[in-house]
Amino acid sequence: RGIVQSWNRGATEILGYPAETVIGRSVDAVLPPRLQPHGALAHIRQRLDTHGYVRGGQVRCRRMDGGTVPVDMTQTVLRDEQGRVVGSSVILRDMTSRIAAERAILALNHDLEDRVAERTRQLEASGEQLRRQNDQLEAANAELSRLDALKDEFVALVSHELRAPLANIQASVELLRMRGQRIAAGD
Repeated sequence: RGIVQSWNRGATEILGYPAETVIGRSVDAVLPPRLQPHGALAHIRQRLDTHGYVRGGQVRCRRMDGGTVPVDMTQTVLRDEQGRVVGSSVILRDMTSRIAAERAILALNHDLEDRVAERTRQLEASGEQLRRQNDQLEAANAELSRLDALKDEFVALVSHELRAPLANIQASVELLRMRGQRIAAGD
């Protein structure tokens, strides 16, 4: 019927109510329906009726100081020797620290995702800059190759153009030298 029959030290530690202030009162005093997500209590009661127990029911309880505390609730139907329902046993676990840790993990994950996204943007920008520099180097290398080919062509042309007159000059010098030797020898 939803009336608290017993209350242990753990419940007092979580919710702050001494046993004498809760025993004999409706469970709604600590588990008010208005604090629960829409349909949560009906869902818990349906699972309890169907399976005889509920594990992992997430609810909010009212503390004696007026605050609320998120709890993980396990509830088991209690039956007498004939199998009739005589009540239920409820175990509450304070989820405040766990929820705070989960939020901290989520915040750290978001921060890490933001940092990864920023670093990815930086790497993409660096990659694009490297691609542009590589394109510039390839263009400069192509220009150097073109200039090197022009130089080789120029050197070959100059070499050819200078060899022919030099060969003629050398032949003329050789003829003059031979004539000069003959004249000197009296021929």
